[in-house]
Amino acid sequence: MTSTKTKKSYESLEITSVPKAIEVLDIIKDDTFSYNREIPQEFPFGIWFRGHSNSSYELTPTIFRKKADMFRKQSEDFFEETNIFVHSTLRLPNYQKVYSSTFDWLCLMQHYETPTRILDWSESILVALYFAVKGSVAKEKMGNSISDAEIVVLNANTLNREIRGRDSICSSDSFDVVMRSEMAKNRNLRVLSDLNNITQAMKQEKLTSDDIITRFADLNLAKPVAVFPHRWNERMVFQSSVFTLHGGKIYNAQETIKDDEKIPRPITLEEINQASLERQQPQTLKYYRIPKENKADIEKTLFRLGIHEGSLFPEMDHQSIYLKQQW
Repeated sequence: MTSTKTKKSYESLEITSVPKAIEVLDIIKDDTFSYNREIPQEFPFGIWFRGHSNSSYELTPTIFRKKADMFRKQSEDFFEETNIFVHSTLRLPNYQKVYSSTFDWLCLMQHYETPTRILDWSESILVALYFAVKGSVAKEKMGNSISDAEIVVLNANTLNREIRGRDSICSSDSFDVVMRSEMAKNRNLRVLSDLNNITQAMKQEKLTSDDIITRFADLNLAKPVAVFPHRWNERMVFQSSVFTLHGGKIYNAQETIKDDEKIPRPITLEEINQASLERQQPQTLKYYRIPKENKADIEKTLFRLGIHEGSLFPEMDHQSIYLKQQW
């Protein structure tokens, strides 16, 4: 993305083992970061986790990353989001019987690693920890370099309160989800505001055209929201999948869209968190560093605990990877 990078601030506790990750859960539960204490719950609903194998990674969906970031070559271009979305629906028509909404289709694309405006999170810190250390044992055996990793914790309720004005995780058919999903398949702001399914979502939440204009004016629709998706496939169930769906749109230089018809550029989770800190309001993100020297041992422990390729990915190709690791 072309937005200004924000500085990352790590919590004092470092995750050097699986028990240390469990300790993070205890800290979060007792922290005002976590949840509304007026609602009784065993663990705060809406606290989500994401693991990065390299601590330099940003919270940027693949569709908003430059091709250079994906293919490691010189390129200032971004993926053609609208073409990717529309072309995928033409090539995979049978899936439309299950994945009927635009958002559900984005979930399907994300499942098969097609660039989307979705970012994966998990309700389980152990799942996030697995993705943070995945492949470390093999790299260590090969003598390859290993980077520090990290666990990012998101307070989804606080994020949605910032964007939507209330503590609530979005459902797949909420206006904020429908609007951001339609940004994936449409380039033009004028067309976007006239779509029938957006109109239906507006009626459901009793929104007016003036409300939409206001949300674009204050750039709320350029910001991400937290969504609890329909878990249509087993992988999403096994990984306790939840998502942030990101707003805004990035245009390549060759796209000829009038300035007054362009969807605003995306605003990142990091930018939202930084703005909250500057206003001395509750933060939406916490970062925990995983030292590189501990990653292989954590991966081995997770394997023994049943957190591995075979338990998180039900597809046959991933089962094959697990069987080779096991035997």
